Amino acid sequence: MPLYYFWILKYKIITATLNRMEILNGPWTQLTTKRKFIAGTIVTITIITYIIYVIITKAINSIILSLNTFITIGFGEIPVKGLSMYVSIIEGFLGWFMLAIFTITLLTQVMQNT
Repeated sequence: MPLYYFWILKYKIITATLNRMEILNGPWTQLTTKRKFIAGTIVTITIITYIIYVIITKAINSIILSLNTFITIGFGEIPVKGLSMYVSIIEGFLGWFMLAIFTITLLTQVMQNT
């Protein structure tokens, strides 16, 4: 139930904001140069912000997948497509290889000290 109330609150805030934020008061051809500039700037900033958000989200997902593949030698819950699939496979093999080297080195040290 609390999530429903948060959704209602978010809906009311967004609706009120959009009602007050009318950028184009009429057709594009009837706007002044200043209003066209402001509308274009707002649209450009919105698009750039969205692109940055997508890049950051994909980077965080890639880092999580990379760490999960390298540390646990397996794939996580993030769907793998394209180049990241091959990179994660290579990291999985590197993880296996490093685990084997660590085990052999540890056993060698233990055997030499006894």
